[in-house]
Amino acid sequence: MGDMEPDETGNMEEELRELEPAEMGELLGVRIVMDVEREKERLRLRRLIWRRVLPIGAVAAVLMAGVFVVFRGGGQEVSKVAEGAMDFWERLEPMEAKNVLRETSAGEIVFVGEEALVAYREVYLDYEDAYRWRDPVTAAELTVYQPRREVRYEPVMIY
Repeated sequence: MGDMEPDETGNMEEELRELEPAEMGELLGVRIVMDVEREKERLRLRRLIWRRVLPIGAVAAVLMAGVFVVFRGGGQEVSKVAEGAMDFWERLEPMEAKNVLRETSAGEIVFVGEEALVAYREVYLDYEDAYRWRDPVTAAELTVYQPRREVRYEPVMIY
């Protein structure tokens, strides 16, 4: 770019201004609409799950606390239950940790540098991590699932 004449650069800018973007293909439009609808549905289900699970969990916790207070004879017994719960968490042994790649999608192209000579494509990787613990005393198992998104940048050749 540095060895071009000023006239050549001016002509190039005029040519670039005259260019019109190509129309979006029908398949690309359908794919975009499908991706947007799939994402909307995924978010709706996630919100619905939390709207149902969170109140049920809160009610269960309040009921359990009430039952312990009534049947155990006061707050001192409740503190012993809380200590027992802490002992439970301390004696858990990790058994397994794994992640499963659920979806991969490409994002935008990102240019790096002053002259934008280096380009990278964003690649989104959606994982579901699973962690499993075991209580050796009661043989109870606890599994926690956690969604995770990674963004990677893959080099792209620009001609």
